[in-house]
Amino acid sequence: MSEFQENKILDEGDILIPEDRNAVESLWVDAVMPYTISSELAHREVDILSAFKMISDVSCIRFRPHTIEHNYLTIQNGKG
Repeated sequence: MSEFQENKILDEGDILIPEDRNAVESLWVDAVMPYTISSELAHREVDILSAFKMISDVSCIRFRPHTIEHNYLTIQNGKG
């Protein structure tokens, strides 16, 4: 096994991915996730913030509005 393959697991038989896939620790410092809510969803902001609170109440994840962070969530209308 090469040095590149250390600490990786195989997915679909040939895709090397890190074994520790914790995006909270690797993308969002201190589990604080900056976010934006698109203007087309302004009428749903109360619902979105309520969902954020539900997640925060049972986990270490906290949400705050995006300012200058490189990594952040964008909540927008879509098909997915």
